[in-house]
Amino acid sequence: GARENILAGEAGMKVELVARKGEEVITRRIDGKCEVSAKKGRLWKFVWLSKIFSIVNIISIDELFREGLPYRTLTGNFQIKDGIISTENLLLESDSMRMSMIGTANITDTTIDAKLGLHPFVTVDKIVTKIPLAGWIIGGKEKSVISMYYTIKGPIKNPDVEAIPIRALGEGVWGIFKRILRLPLDAVEPLVE
Repeated sequence: GARENILAGEAGMKVELVARKGEEVITRRIDGKCEVSAKKGRLWKFVWLSKIFSIVNIISIDELFREGLPYRTLTGNFQIKDGIISTENLLLESDSMRMSMIGTANITDTTIDAKLGLHPFVTVDKIVTKIPLAGWIIGGKEKSVISMYYTIKGPIKNPDVEAIPIRALGEGVWGIFKRILRLPLDAVEPLVE
């Protein structure tokens, strides 16, 4: 049967929400903030993860849906304004990768508009990929550490996922990913404008 869980692990959450009076649907009237911290767990049911992992050979799709994506920590801070959830520091760390997301999710129309940075702990020669080289950062002592970037946009249940060149991130987003993913100091700097 289908797995009902989407997240398992030891988790903590701080939530402050306010719903304003009004005639609009309640999801458009919600403001607040949320802080999430989870450890030693697994993720399931994120279609966009399976789309990314079909491009990068980190975990098989069957394994992802059957066993879930194991993580050591999952942390993030979220702001909610007019029913739009935004984050600049969602971070998942596992034994095989570090993954960070920034962007927004609209809880009224259930859409997402985000950018994801993926830093697998494998060398270039161990990754089977269809990503254009412009979407990678190759750095580290042996020039074999890799980071990849994606846009995730559309309906939350089945968004479009596209590998993007580093230049498309822009300097502000690049700075956030560089800090959160803790990229090597000698990573190749992208030509962002």
